[in-house]
Amino acid sequence: MKEQLFDTSAKHYDDQFTNSLIGQRQRQRVYAILREKGLLDGSRLIFEFNCGTGFDADFFFKMGHSVTATDASEKMIEQCKTARNSSIQFYPLRIQDATHDQALENANFVFSNFGGLNCLNKDELKEFIELLSRKLKTDSQLAFVIMPKHCLWETVYFVVKGKWGEIGRRNKNLAQTVNVNGEEVPTFYHSPSELNRLLRQDFTLSALRPIAFFLPPSYMEPFFSKHPWLLGILNKFEILFSTWSKLANWSDHYMLIAQRK
Repeated sequence: MKEQLFDTSAKHYDDQFTNSLIGQRQRQRVYAILREKGLLDGSRLIFEFNCGTGFDADFFFKMGHSVTATDASEKMIEQCKTARNSSIQFYPLRIQDATHDQALENANFVFSNFGGLNCLNKDELKEFIELLSRKLKTDSQLAFVIMPKHCLWETVYFVVKGKWGEIGRRNKNLAQTVNVNGEEVPTFYHSPSELNRLLRQDFTLSALRPIAFFLPPSYMEPFFSKHPWLLGILNKFEILFSTWSKLANWSDHYMLIAQRK
C-alpha cells in the first residue's frame, strides 16, 4: 500500500489540532457561518473533500444530514471508520478521483475544511472547479475553507522569531513545505479573488468570511494554551468582525460559500 500525505499524522491530528484550544475556536467560527447562511438547515446530501479524521462529517451526520466523506490518506479514513458513526460513508480517494464519484452528482452541499484544497496547485484547482461545475446540480451549495496568500499573524510571528526568509512564503506560486505533526506537506496558497475568478462563471458567490484573522494559527497553541484568557479576548474580536470580508485576505483561513447557477 502506497503511503499518502497525512498517513503519518493521522493518529495524532485530533490531539494536535481538532482538540486544541485554537482548533476548537476556529472550527466554531466555521460552524457559526454555516448556520448563519442556512447550510445546516433541513436534511442535506453532503459530499466532503479531504475530511481528515472525520470530525466535520460526524458533526453533519449528528445534525441529520447524509454524508459521504473522502480523503487521500487511507490512514485518515481508518481513523474515521474507527472514531466516527458507522452510517457515514468514508472513502479513501484523492480529490482528483473523488470528483468522479457518483455520490458527488447526488450531493446538494459540497464541503472542504481547513486547507483541504491547499493540496492542489493553481492548475489542479482550476480543473477541480471545472469538474465540480459539470457534476453539481443547479442550486447546489459549496463551502470551502482555504488558506490565503497572506496571513497577518504569520507575518508578525516570523518577524518576532527573526525568520526573515519565511516572511511572505505564502505569496508564491510554488509549493511551500509545511510541517504537520512531523510530516512535510507540499502546500499551495490561493487568494479569495483567485478562487472567485475560477467559480464565477458557473457559481454565484454568497459569502466570503475571514476564519482566524484575530485568532492565531494552530502552531501557536503552546503559547495560547498557557494564556487561554488572551485567546478568549481574541475570539470575541473574531466574532465581532466576522462579517468583514476584506479581512479574508489576511486571515489564517477564509471561508467562501457559493451556489451553482
